[in-house]
Amino acid sequence: MSPVAFVAALLLPLALGLGLIALIGGRPVGAWAWLRLLGEGFLLGLLVVAGLMMVPGIRPADSFAVLALPIAAFTVGLFALARRPMPQPLPDAAQSPLETALASMALGLMGLHLLPLWQEACQLPTLPWDAWSTWMYKARAWFEQEAFLPFVDPAAAVAQPGREALATLAPHYPNAVPRFAVWVASAQGEWSGMAVRLLWPVLWLALGACCYGGLRALGLASAAAAAATAALLSLPLLNHHVALAGYADLWLATLLLMAALRLAAFVRERRRADAALALVFALLLPTIKLEGAVWLLGLLATAAIMLMPRATRTPVVLAAIVLVAVLATTTGLAVPVPGLGMVALAWGEAIIPGVGTLELHWRPVGTEVFATLFRLPNWHLLWYVWPALLAWRWRALRDDPAAAALAWFMLYAAAFLFALFFFTDASRWAENLTSVNRVLLQIVPTAIALAALGFRASSARDDRSR
Repeated sequence: MSPVAFVAALLLPLALGLGLIALIGGRPVGAWAWLRLLGEGFLLGLLVVAGLMMVPGIRPADSFAVLALPIAAFTVGLFALARRPMPQPLPDAAQSPLETALASMALGLMGLHLLPLWQEACQLPTLPWDAWSTWMYKARAWFEQEAFLPFVDPAAAVAQPGREALATLAPHYPNAVPRFAVWVASAQGEWSGMAVRLLWPVLWLALGACCYGGLRALGLASAAAAAATAALLSLPLLNHHVALAGYADLWLATLLLMAALRLAAFVRERRRADAALALVFALLLPTIKLEGAVWLLGLLATAAIMLMPRATRTPVVLAAIVLVAVLATTTGLAVPVPGLGMVALAWGEAIIPGVGTLELHWRPVGTEVFATLFRLPNWHLLWYVWPALLAWRWRALRDDPAAAALAWFMLYAAAFLFALFFFTDASRWAENLTSVNRVLLQIVPTAIALAALGFRASSARDDRSR
């Protein structure tokens, strides 16, 4: 692996993403603002690059050579246009030198924690099943075939042997993450499994930057933001996804956190730049995984709820739930879901484009879900502590619009996951204790951000009292 080529493959998308966000939201002011921008810019830039790689005629191995110069020139133009400064958040509560030292220590420990993750990503092969059979398989197949060929299921490949296509078990899955891998490999000039896997430790850093910087942008004190970031980055399952690189769930979790925190900032400050960035990040969710379409729908619903008067939110939501339930169980209901298409709901079944027909009835997997949350060593004490924090700080969270937005989204997420694992064939993922954890991982950063906001809300109230 060439370290210089690897760094160049990271810096170009990062600079592109920084330029796009600076153009929309303004130039950042302050260390935490730059930190958030670095995290958001890295993922946004990679997604834009993945889109540019879809231009006809670009070969996988030539992607970096063909796109590097145009991306660099475009990025320079973006920064030339982004002249206005980024608005500053509300002032946060004062903190003692001890709190500042503890925040620095927590972030420093996370920096040291990256070293073994980096080493394991370098040395371990691509082991997880879906990582090899789906995400990395697509990237390697494109690279070896020297063309971005379409993917079909094995039956279609056998039925049409002369067709220029590649067989995979999941042809309908989004292809952004495989294109990230192709981009890094093309910068190397050959397929490099080590370079591709090292994208995941870099993503770990970007997730931490988004979490810390996003919470600071919402006015959270540095000690509380650092504690929340350390709690997130030290989760065992999250670290497994970094060390055993190849899965797409952590990419989706990071992008979802970016969209949720920008939405929370818009709800509180009503800045159009935050709304625009929240919408951009949300619309990109389906490009990572199919579940991204579900989270996109949840963010759009949350935004609609938060634009309503506070007194009407709960009645409107309850009325909408009753209406959907009545239509689904009587005449049937077709709901357009961005990224999926028309999802049809009827009594006992749901028809999802690209997925098929799901039979809806009760599955008794409560024991397995309980073990996932509370017994297995995947989440530390997260699911013990998180409800306790929400109960302890519920008054402060209730009075904070940003926290209320995240709370509405988490209610939506909890309802979806309950329906998914207890009423569909996805219950087998809970029975064998596999994908249930990976789907939970997608919402965990947003859940931790919600709990952390309780401390910002209480601090702000105390400041007003003084």
